[in-house]
Amino acid sequence: MHSFLLLLACASLLAAQERFYVADSGESKVTAVDGVTNRVAGEVPVSAAPQAVAVSIDGRRLFVSNEGKNAVDVVDRLTGKLVRSIPVGRRPGDVLLAPEGRKLFVAVRGMGEVQAIDTATLEKEKSIFAGKEPGGLAVTPDRTRMIVASEGDHKLSVVNIRTESVEFDIPVNGAPVAVAFENDKSLVIHRLFVVLAGDAGIEIMDYAQRKSSGHLPGAAHGAAASPDRRTLWTTGADAVEVYALPELKKIATVPVGKGAGAILFTADGKRVLVTSETEGTLSVIDAAKYREIARIPVGKGPRGIAIAE
Repeated sequence: MHSFLLLLACASLLAAQERFYVADSGESKVTAVDGVTNRVAGEVPVSAAPQAVAVSIDGRRLFVSNEGKNAVDVVDRLTGKLVRSIPVGRRPGDVLLAPEGRKLFVAVRGMGEVQAIDTATLEKEKSIFAGKEPGGLAVTPDRTRMIVASEGDHKLSVVNIRTESVEFDIPVNGAPVAVAFENDKSLVIHRLFVVLAGDAGIEIMDYAQRKSSGHLPGAAHGAAASPDRRTLWTTGADAVEVYALPELKKIATVPVGKGAGAILFTADGKRVLVTSETEGTLSVIDAAKYREIARIPVGKGPRGIAIAE
């Protein structure tokens, strides 16, 4: 199944069905999973070593970063054909689509910058220097800022999305790779949960004070807060740990595939998606029952996940 399989022949039918897209870093492809049946629906060929994937606001395109070509592949989602490959520099990793969809931000680890790409012209417009080895990118709950995890400088950089400039930095006691948020109903951020490299656990940061307020020990490779703001979910070696908020009491452990890494909630908050890089699977978890309901083989080294609805 290394050639593009029809995600569905009819564009209208495809747009009406939920799809999960997984970047398989060990292969030159993105795997599409049907969100209803939890089965592989097709494969999209891309450049070697894809790292992350995003879906355009209109659902027509996939943006896939890849280390094999040091580029972002732009793929027509309905036909699977390559529209353009945008050079971005050494070791592109995480990607983040701006809330209005006009810009795509790409963390380029080898260049020490985050690049802003115009999604209409498919041209690079600006480089944002937010620290050495930028890794995880996350948009704040109010969708006005982007958090850049700088592994090399042990800090988080808070970037204004409108001006595309760094507003301030938050020092971290380790090398940050991913960030999750705790916020209230008004979208005010209270705490950041910062995943540290090397199984160093999760640093808890007071966002207003811009300093550490605690630590969750143990291996963690990814983190996500539930849309209802009641729980924090973290991925470890072969399981997902669930903590109640705000007290951070562990309430569940959900076994998944080996090498669990990226984690993402569906928009309705009912399911949690987790890639397992060692096992080559995507786990689908029932968020209410804390139970894995599907484990889908997707390819070698799955990393980034995106959802098209």
